Amino acid sequence: VLIHHAAGGVGTAVAQLCKVAGASVVIGTASAPKREFVESIGVKFVDRESEDFVKVCKDMTDGKGVHHAIDPVGGRNLMRSYKATRRGGKVYFFGASSAVKGDKRSIISAFRMWLNTPKFNPIKMMSSNKAIFGVHMGLLDDSTIFEGHLTALSKMLEDNEIDPIIDSIWRFERVAEAQMHMHDRKNRGKILLDFAPE
Repeated sequence: VLIHHAAGGVGTAVAQLCKVAGASVVIGTASAPKREFVESIGVKFVDRESEDFVKVCKDMTDGKGVHHAIDPVGGRNLMRSYKATRRGGKVYFFGASSAVKGDKRSIISAFRMWLNTPKFNPIKMMSSNKAIFGVHMGLLDDSTIFEGHLTALSKMLEDNEIDPIIDSIWRFERVAEAQMHMHDRKNRGKILLDFAPE
């Protein structure tokens, strides 16, 4: 399994689920300051700035590639994630962090990300037996999709098979600061909001 942003909230959760599922190879990209943290959660660290994660994935799987790639980056990274998978592999695309540069929204950065996002040919995908899944949780309106997964996750939590890594808890009134903490990629694990009355 290849996990981009392995030190973030989704990345740390996926790393724990990989352990539960018995994944033999779990590779995670992150920035250099997060190396020790990523390795501490049982993930093979790859420096996203200086290392070629496609090569690492191929090298660690006898040239075959990983079964699954988790990609919240998008843009050019998406094709590289696709190349890191083996025949029968799957890429799960659920974010576009490459569209966000600096501390303000930029239509130019978003357009550049869109422009650099690969267009996949279904015929070529069929011959490589690979799949790409786009996931947008905010647009899933069928609760039955979640029910089985939530039940399974709740059981794993009760059985102490998973233990969510919490980076920090912020009062709801400080939601903008919490968002900047995540945007600046300072978090290691989940950021929570506290809605309880003071």
